[in-house]
Amino acid sequence: MAGPDAARLRADRTASLDNIVMDCYEVFDRLGHPDAISSQDLVRELRQMPGPRWAPHWPRTALTQRRLAELLAPYEVFSRDVTLPDGRRRKSYRRSAIVGALQELYC
Repeated sequence: MAGPDAARLRADRTASLDNIVMDCYEVFDRLGHPDAISSQDLVRELRQMPGPRWAPHWPRTALTQRRLAELLAPYEVFSRDVTLPDGRRRKSYRRSAIVGALQELYC
């Protein structure tokens, strides 16, 4: 597909993918702004959110840790090994990375 329609579709897709960053931030907010959330816990929380904001072409329930990593990579948000407050050492996303991505998108 070429022309303005293709450009509009790419822009719409990018805008909807930007919402994944906002949804991640909303999860951090809802959980009391922890420094980090395990990838597993973040995926679980995102799956429970309503609406197709960032996944209009596939169901939220199909979200996996790998797919989340792929969606966040363009925003330079990556999981890291983190020891969580409960003592678990897990691949996790840091709140500071999500906030940084939001600042890049909206400031």
